[in-house]
Amino acid sequence: MRFALYILILLSITSCNSGDKNESFKNLDVLEEESTTSAFEVIPEAFNYEALAAHKLQEYFDLLLLEQRHPEFKSDIRRQLLALSSDSIGFAANTDKITIKNVQQIGASETVSDSIQLLTLSFDIETASTSTRDTLIAKIISKNVMLEDAEVPTTKLYFLNYKN
Repeated sequence: MRFALYILILLSITSCNSGDKNESFKNLDVLEEESTTSAFEVIPEAFNYEALAAHKLQEYFDLLLLEQRHPEFKSDIRRQLLALSSDSIGFAANTDKITIKNVQQIGASETVSDSIQLLTLSFDIETASTSTRDTLIAKIISKNVMLEDAEVPTTKLYFLNYKN
């Protein structure tokens, strides 16, 4: 009885596998290729640099607060701060929370090269007791990298102090 059951299972497996493998795999390859290329497409003109700047500014000020609360991690936090800005962006010391709001581009962007743009941004720094408006320059470096055989645009944002 077991022998007959093994033969039935073997026959069902081989009958299910009798189709043209090449054609089915070609369809899967085409679908995978289409999904890979469309998943990474970014239209540079539609990229919201203000949202990216707001996120990075919030990250910068959160790191400053973390450095203030935990000086034992100062060297690691300094490295992360330098990755965002070589200049010191001021903030109110002895504060519990800083929130960045109303990030807006001032004027047109300045194109330095085909991969570097400078944006002048104004934003509000809100703490529990104060709200101040500040301005800085965001240096945006865009380049294309190869990722899984597809060319993907990358964007890095770096802050500079605003100088009149």
